[in-house]
Order: sequence, then C-alpha cells, then structure tokens
Amino acid sequence: MGQNARAAIAGFTICNDVSVRDWQRRAATGTIGKSFDTHGPLGPWIVTQDELPGANELSLKTWVNGELCQDVTPTN
Repeated sequence: MGQNARAAIAGFTICNDVSVRDWQRRAATGTIGKSFDTHGPLGPWIVTQDELPGANELSLKTWVNGELCQDVTPTN
C-alpha cells in the first residue's frame, strides 16, 4: 500500500456482513440481501494505525457451530 493511501486511513474496525441469502437468491441483484438496517454492525471500537502496527500481518478465522469455515492469513 502506498504511503498516500495509508495516510488516508483513520483506523481499523470490524464489520459483520449479515446477508439474507434467501433475499439475495430471489432478487435480480444481490444488494437487497445486504440492505437491511441492522445487517452491517460495526465496531464497537476503532483502532488507530499506531495501536496496530502489524495490521498487514493479521489473520482471520471464523467458526460456525464449532466448524472452522474461514482461515485467512497474509501468506495464503
């Protein structure tokens, strides 16, 4: 990431994309399943760049009902 882009970043937070799959399957576009008021919760905190110097090295793992469904690291 270029230095100009990094200067525009206020901080990092978490967003949970709560899509309604049955609406997405029935609609002409997938956006209707992502447009409900409560389907994009954020936060509750924003972490600034100086608080998270290794942001490019973070991994993400997601479990659903005890099953690992997502495992993303900077190397894979």
